[in-house]
Order: sequence, then structure tokens, then C-alpha cells
Amino acid sequence: MDGAKVLGLIVAFLMILAVLILVTVFIVKFSWGLVVPDLFPGAVAQGLVVAELSWAMTFKLAIVLSLLGEAFAKASTSNRSK
Repeated sequence: MDGAKVLGLIVAFLMILAVLILVTVFIVKFSWGLVVPDLFPGAVAQGLVVAELSWAMTFKLAIVLSLLGEAFAKASTSNRSK
């Protein structure tokens, strides 16, 4: 492979990764706004839980959820091999 093809593959990978991150952030932000106020109306009314997430909070929550999902996936894979 020459350098141009490798660079093209890297750029394509980064673009796909960016799109996946954006889709995940949108899903988390809008599902939070739809689900949390209905599940916890008292906590939202008292200010214990926010009804809407900011974009920064959504991005942080998406990172935490992805790390937790990866940890659970590794744990379930290691339990199957025993």
C-alpha cells in the first residue's frame, strides 16, 4: 500500500468514528429528554435530576456509558470461557 491509500483509510476511519460518536450523543440527549422526566417527575420538579442535558453533559455521559458497556462486554466474554 502506498501512503495515499493509508492516509485515505485513516481519514475514512476517523470520519466513521466521528459520525458514530455524534449519533450516540444525539440518541443519549434526546432519549434523556423523553424518558427521564416521565420516570422521575418528582426528582425533576425538586431539581434533583435535570430534565434536559447540555451537550457537554451528554458527551460525558456517552463516554461513561460506552466505557461501562465495554467493561460489561469483557466481563461477560470472560465468564463464558470458564
